[in-house]
Amino acid sequence: MAQGWADQTAAEITGAPTEQQIEVRRRLALLWQQRLADLVEEHPELGDEVRMWAADLRQQLPATEKDWVNTFIAGGNATQYNAPGGSITVTNHLGERFGS
Repeated sequence: MAQGWADQTAAEITGAPTEQQIEVRRRLALLWQQRLADLVEEHPELGDEVRMWAADLRQQLPATEKDWVNTFIAGGNATQYNAPGGSITVTNHLGERFGS
């Protein structure tokens, strides 16, 4: 399944008009981030392996491409809020709800 997704991703990027390729890559990067987060959520034991794989991929990227790579992985009982390229405001009242 993942190989099919990878092939589809590559085809979508190379098939896009040149002026749209950057946006297509950004959109697909977010999609892959979600897929990997879902994988780690479903199989927390893979978290370290996924993190090492992502770090290895980042090392292989040309310097100009490293600027837009974001990897967000949370596991266990973690709460994670991400806003790549944007902003986010979080008001966390979990302590009130759970009596902490």
